Amino acid sequence: MSGAARTAAADRIVDFLRRIHPVKTAENVAADSGLHVDTIQKWIDRGSAPSLVGILTLTGAYGPDVLVAAYGERSPMWLTRIAKAERAARIEAQIELLRREQESLAVE
Repeated sequence: MSGAARTAAADRIVDFLRRIHPVKTAENVAADSGLHVDTIQKWIDRGSAPSLVGILTLTGAYGPDVLVAAYGERSPMWLTRIAKAERAARIEAQIELLRREQESLAVE
């Protein structure tokens, strides 16, 4: 991977993390992933790009969406499909939680 491609992928990962946590990005990502906050802050400040271990750790915390973000427009179709399926499952779980909450509020 060229230096420019690596930088672009790192930028896309940082953008992804900022979308998830627009405030206190490094602190919140550290809490989600177990990575050291200083390491994440270096990524954000463009001092370094995530290592393979960092990317794997982020994938464990955020699922395939982080890999799709890293690939950008060149994300393989199989990975994009997996990320969409996981997103759909998360939405279904949220809907179920809201349905249960709504049922608990029903006036009898």
